[in-house]
Amino acid sequence: MSLRTRKIVTLLAMDAALAAELAYGFYSGFHGEDFSQSFLHAYLPVFLPTIIGFMWTLRRLNKKIAAEDEAAGREPENTAPQSVF
Repeated sequence: MSLRTRKIVTLLAMDAALAAELAYGFYSGFHGEDFSQSFLHAYLPVFLPTIIGFMWTLRRLNKKIAAEDEAAGREPENTAPQSVF
């Protein structure tokens, strides 16, 4: 599997993980006394590590793609984001 394909698969996995975490947060929120408190207690502890982990993974993949492009003599793409948010 090429690095670019791995990047696409990583992004799709992140989207699926965030959707599942959001569904779990809503489920927990509806079954708690206070929706907002129950939702945040269920969603934030899984959301933050997911985002940080996937950002770390994407940065590693971007570095590998840039190194692969440089080794092949291709012009490297600007794959690194300018800012996180």
